[in-house]
Amino acid sequence: MPLRPMVIKQPQNLIELTQCLADARPRSKIIAGGTDLVPNLKHGLYDIDNLISLRDVSELNLITVESNKLSLGAGVKLKQIINHQNIKMLFPALSLAAASIASPQIRNMATVGGNICLDTRCLYFNQSEFWRQALGYCLKKDGDACHVVKTGQRCVAASSNDLATMLLALDASVSIFSSHGTRTIKLDNFYTNNGEKNHILEHGEIISRVDLETVYNYSGFAKLRHRESIDFSMLSIGLSYNLEKHRITSGKLVVSALVAKPKIFDLSNYINQILDDNLIYDIANMAAQKSYPQTNICDDPNWRKAMIVEYTRRAFMSARTICS
Repeated sequence: MPLRPMVIKQPQNLIELTQCLADARPRSKIIAGGTDLVPNLKHGLYDIDNLISLRDVSELNLITVESNKLSLGAGVKLKQIINHQNIKMLFPALSLAAASIASPQIRNMATVGGNICLDTRCLYFNQSEFWRQALGYCLKKDGDACHVVKTGQRCVAASSNDLATMLLALDASVSIFSSHGTRTIKLDNFYTNNGEKNHILEHGEIISRVDLETVYNYSGFAKLRHRESIDFSMLSIGLSYNLEKHRITSGKLVVSALVAKPKIFDLSNYINQILDDNLIYDIANMAAQKSYPQTNICDDPNWRKAMIVEYTRRAFMSARTICS
């Protein structure tokens, strides 16, 4: 599948990037690692003729660790997160989530910012032009009907960015950069319920940095997929919590790969309860009851709903293992 001809701008620093973003045309996109964008371009999923590459902007490639705080440039590769010893020590579940994504070759190219901004996926969207045309296209691209929710007026394509699942569980913040300056928001305010574009970035804006600190003593991650590599998630579970004398004092559970916006559960209702197998089951069952998988991803939604219980349990088990 060849790419159509297009103009590629390659700024070498933030100053040049600022100008490129200021001049960005409506039919343009940002490219970092390109591991998701390029296949989507080959499938004809975007109508663009300009790309702005972030590859050579070294200011976006920095990792800073100070005490219990971590700052990741948007251009940092997933492989760097996996191999960075301080990240492994402070945020082991973040390394675990990064290691679960795709394959080694893709992790060598894929970036933090790219994963946060990863386009939503749907069985009826991520197909060839011929396949989509046969169905009359869909609400997300060229059509006016959602094949998942027949009467729906909003796209329910699913988030599938596993690193973002874990960053949400860790209360991360993101810096948004444009030619007008930089603003910082919590990552849980970044996503929307619209599968056509499930984040708040405006034209000419990019994620420039991610910041987080060790708010939680325990964190875990679990992912459901067909194969142990390559495949996108059918479920992605991120978990962080604090314990004091075996009792939960705070915590957050994130369930993703359901619809456009990851589902976030505050564990405040379980404060002061002893974290044992029974409580883990209660939390997992609560998450499953309040989650609604769709047919936007392959496999039976009822089975995926049942798997939320099992994979929440696995996230707790991973937290016990990697944070003990």
